[in-house]
Amino acid sequence: VGFEFADASQAIAKLAEEVAELQADPIVDELGDVLFACVAVARSIKADPEIAVRLAAGRFRERVERAEALALENGESFDGLDTEAQLAWYRAAKDALATGELGN
Repeated sequence: VGFEFADASQAIAKLAEEVAELQADPIVDELGDVLFACVAVARSIKADPEIAVRLAAGRFRERVERAEALALENGESFDGLDTEAQLAWYRAAKDALATGELGN
């Protein structure tokens, strides 16, 4: 209907507002508002939100698989680790993939 933000900065500001509301009251309605605001940001930068999510999911899957492999190479079972340890392996995988250091 023509209701769009003038530019990406306005859409991002609205997204930040919605995220703050979700932090204050983590309910499904607030989550829906965040998702809706994300779509507005995508539209403001002329991106297809579905494609963006699919690409992000692919990167995430690749990083988690690499994190599992790194943990295993170091004698650890990724599934058995606590969240902090898993995040550490995830960050290591992300860095390795970004620099091309893939190892085995």
